[in-house]
Amino acid sequence: MATLIRTLPASWYCSSSLYQLERRAVFLKSWYLLGPLTRFHTVGEKVEYEMAQVSLSVRRMSKDRNDVNVFNETTGKEVRRHITETGLLFSTISDEAPSFEEFFPDLKPLINKVDFTKLPHRRSIKYEGHFNWKTMVDGYQVCLHCQFTHPSFSVYYPPAFYAVYNHQNFCQHVADPNKADDGLFLYLFPNCTLNVYRGGMSSFRV
Repeated sequence: MATLIRTLPASWYCSSSLYQLERRAVFLKSWYLLGPLTRFHTVGEKVEYEMAQVSLSVRRMSKDRNDVNVFNETTGKEVRRHITETGLLFSTISDEAPSFEEFFPDLKPLINKVDFTKLPHRRSIKYEGHFNWKTMVDGYQVCLHCQFTHPSFSVYYPPAFYAVYNHQNFCQHVADPNKADDGLFLYLFPNCTLNVYRGGMSSFRV
């Protein structure tokens, strides 16, 4: 008889000590998508983020395309950031993270297909959620709710064709394996997504 697949124990979703372990072993050693450069178009404006209890701010220093820096709000120290050729801003939250290329070795060919500098920032929304970060990631990765919660999306991208390809520290979701270039849907470990389809872009962090 085949062994049934088991989910993670409930304690992994509600234990404070396990979260602190994840914070040290995962979050402090990761890279995070903060958004397209079009999100940071005003010189001197501060855009704030929080990742794993670390407060960050992004500031455009001049009108030069790549003159955007990321700071730890508690220490005032500048943290490492990476700007892709196509205009996405990523950052670390600690010095423990490896280089961007080491963390995401296979990402460049995919994100280089889209010129993110042509996608204007529309709005940012923030919600307070009482759930573990893995719950949100699970929902994105399996999308069992998609057919019912996103009916118009499911018409254009039928779930019957859905496939997920695993890479180092990210996954590519392909709605139709015969049309792999139709849209770009990425889960970026540990807690970010990037979705590009039908002329627009969305992203979430949890």
